[in-house]
Amino acid sequence: MGGSAAPARRQPEDGREWVDKYLAQTDRPGSAGFAEALGHALFDASYRMMKDERAVQIEAVVAMLASVGGYFCILPVLNALKEAGMAPADIGMLTIQGADGATYHFGDAPNRLLCEHQLSVVSLVFGAAQEHGGKVSMELIHAEMSHVASLVGSPDFMTLDLPATITVDSPRNWLKVALPFVRKAIADAFVTDLRRQGMPEAMLVGAEPPLFMLHRIVGFALQQAIDVGHQALDATTLARIALQCAVRTAKLDPAALA
Repeated sequence: MGGSAAPARRQPEDGREWVDKYLAQTDRPGSAGFAEALGHALFDASYRMMKDERAVQIEAVVAMLASVGGYFCILPVLNALKEAGMAPADIGMLTIQGADGATYHFGDAPNRLLCEHQLSVVSLVFGAAQEHGGKVSMELIHAEMSHVASLVGSPDFMTLDLPATITVDSPRNWLKVALPFVRKAIADAFVTDLRRQGMPEAMLVGAEPPLFMLHRIVGFALQQAIDVGHQALDATTLARIALQCAVRTAKLDPAALA
């Protein structure tokens, strides 16, 4: 009685539109080709790093890259939100505390980078798989997203559904082990290209691509992995490995890597 009314709760921004504003800052003429060139350099570095005396297990390369690529779908979103003084809920995201005590993020914003944009990680993977006869579809994506959501916080969250003959480490383990390597490999390729373009050395110190470009660089690296590896392991299976790894790590909070 006589008190002031509570302020109206602000409607969250559309997550897709919010992400697209950031993507527009990197989507300049030639940017896709630049990301593709960096992706090929990343694949080459990954292939060399994982090669042993028995040659390379292409499924391991794909799992490693996809695990980091999925994380690059949530990392720039959370970073941009923090810089803008916003919470995930402000762009319609759902943050869940799992029974395992870990934090997981869901929403249109990271999904835009993961599987919706034409240069998203999964779009690039599925495009390469289809070129080599792989049987992939939107239904496969939707089924995987639903399955992963049902496992949040459970001990099976990082368990992949693959043929018994295929053995790869968990996406979380790949992410923890490979994230520093992938960041450095991308940064090295980025600096090399800028140096080739004549950028002064003083401007190359600590240079890295924008965070919102990282997921597509990894997506192009995964395309190269499928191009190179589809004769050793069929393109459908490689795409499934990439999808399952990326969907899981795209939900992780950075604290999960501590």
